[in-house]
Amino acid sequence: MEPVKILCVLVYALSLFSCGKGDHFFNDPTYPADSSHELRNIPYGEDPTQIMDIYLPAYRSDSTKVFFLIHGGGWSAGSRADMESYYHNLKSLYPEQAIVNLEYRLGRRRVRDTPNK
Repeated sequence: MEPVKILCVLVYALSLFSCGKGDHFFNDPTYPADSSHELRNIPYGEDPTQIMDIYLPAYRSDSTKVFFLIHGGGWSAGSRADMESYYHNLKSLYPEQAIVNLEYRLGRRRVRDTPNK
């Protein structure tokens, strides 16, 4: 299987199985659903580079659709800052959708460029 297809399958599986009901910001009383919220630098792993920015639209529910932005760079370059213009454009075009802009750990240079596990 091609690496791109594998990545797509992994992202899809992660989005389906990573959160359970009540396990997310959609129903958190800290972020009332009657207004939109931007959450910056939210950790999702133990490594300090595993962070994400999240846009929660107003009047969201468990059926709100989510855009996931994952920067390119072949595991060796790039950052979520590269996707910032897409993040803002999506917010303007689809204000009723949630957006996640993800940062991930880059591969190590001394080893073949692969995801840092």
